[in-house]
Amino acid sequence: PMEHLPHLFDRFYRADKSRTKVDTDSAGLSITLAIMRAHQGDVTIRSAQKKTRFTLRFPHMVI
Repeated sequence: PMEHLPHLFDRFYRADKSRTKVDTDSAGLSITLAIMRAHQGDVTIRSAQKKTRFTLRFPHMVI
Protein backbone atom coordinates (compact mmCIF):
# COMPACT_ATOMS: atom_id res chain seq x y z
CA PRO A 1 0.00 0.00 0.00
CA MET A 2 1.01 3.57 -0.71
CA GLU A 3 1.23 4.49 2.98
CA HIS A 4 4.28 2.23 3.32
CA LEU A 5 6.34 3.90 0.57
CA PRO A 6 7.84 6.70 2.70
CA HIS A 7 9.12 4.11 5.19
CA LEU A 8 10.54 1.39 2.93
CA PHE A 9 14.10 2.70 3.29
CA ASP A 10 13.82 3.03 7.09
CA ARG A 11 16.01 0.56 8.88
CA PHE A 12 14.06 -2.30 10.47
CA TYR A 13 10.78 -1.30 8.75
CA ARG A 14 8.55 -4.15 7.65
CA ALA A 15 5.34 -3.36 5.75
CA ASP A 16 3.55 -6.62 6.53
CA LYS A 17 4.78 -8.48 9.59
CA SER A 18 2.36 -11.35 9.01
CA ARG A 19 4.13 -12.38 5.77
CA THR A 20 7.40 -13.38 7.38
CA LYS A 21 8.02 -16.42 9.56
CA VAL A 22 11.40 -15.27 10.82
CA ASP A 23 11.95 -12.14 12.90
CA THR A 24 14.73 -10.45 10.94
CA ASP A 25 16.08 -6.93 10.89
CA SER A 26 14.75 -6.28 7.37
CA ALA A 27 17.51 -3.75 6.78
CA GLY A 28 18.16 -4.61 3.11
CA LEU A 29 16.69 -1.49 1.51
CA SER A 30 18.27 0.87 4.03
CA ILE A 31 21.65 -0.75 3.39
CA THR A 32 21.12 -0.46 -0.37
CA LEU A 33 20.33 3.25 -0.02
CA ALA A 34 23.37 3.83 2.22
CA ILE A 35 25.70 2.12 -0.26
CA MET A 36 24.26 4.06 -3.20
CA ARG A 37 24.62 7.40 -1.40
CA ALA A 38 28.17 6.54 -0.33
CA HIS A 39 28.97 6.30 -4.04
CA GLN A 40 27.07 9.51 -4.89
CA GLY A 41 24.15 7.52 -6.28
CA ASP A 42 20.52 7.25 -5.23
CA VAL A 43 17.58 4.86 -5.02
CA THR A 44 14.01 5.90 -5.70
CA ILE A 45 10.75 4.00 -5.48
CA ARG A 46 7.58 4.45 -7.48
CA SER A 47 4.39 2.45 -7.15
CA ALA A 48 1.25 2.38 -9.29
CA GLN A 49 -1.39 -0.17 -10.27
CA LYS A 50 -0.04 -2.97 -8.05
CA LYS A 51 3.46 -2.61 -9.49
CA THR A 52 6.47 -1.16 -7.72
CA ARG A 53 9.62 0.09 -9.43
CA PHE A 54 12.94 0.65 -7.71
CA THR A 55 15.39 2.80 -9.66
CA LEU A 56 19.09 2.82 -8.84
CA ARG A 57 20.94 5.84 -10.21
CA PHE A 58 24.69 5.55 -10.46
CA PRO A 59 26.91 8.58 -11.05
CA HIS A 60 28.37 8.92 -14.52
CA MET A 61 32.13 8.55 -14.42
CA VAL A 62 34.60 9.07 -17.23
CA ILE A 63 37.48 6.63 -17.00
